[in-house]
Amino acid sequence: MNKKFFIIAAAVVCAVGAVLFAVSHKTDLRYNDWFVIGSTEKEITDRYGSFDKEYGRKKGYYVGDDDAAVMPSHQPMYYWITFDDSGLAKAVEKQTNPGG
Repeated sequence: MNKKFFIIAAAVVCAVGAVLFAVSHKTDLRYNDWFVIGSTEKEITDRYGSFDKEYGRKKGYYVGDDDAAVMPSHQPMYYWITFDDSGLAKAVEKQTNPGG
């Protein structure tokens, strides 16, 4: 009975961990949205390196080309981080260059 309990407990822990990972990395699996939002630019670059692109208050990391199954644009996609006036990240999104 003890062995069965530990197997079930391990399966539950793995399932919870997988769900938490998926929710915290919702925009892109490489970047933890929970960490990014509310962090400063320095904290983010210390963890993920320098940004690949900057556009005003938006700074982004290249995540690949848009090769969607339906109507791909084949444009580069970025994990964009929007900063507020105080320098904290307030939003994240995955899209092509701002403005299309």
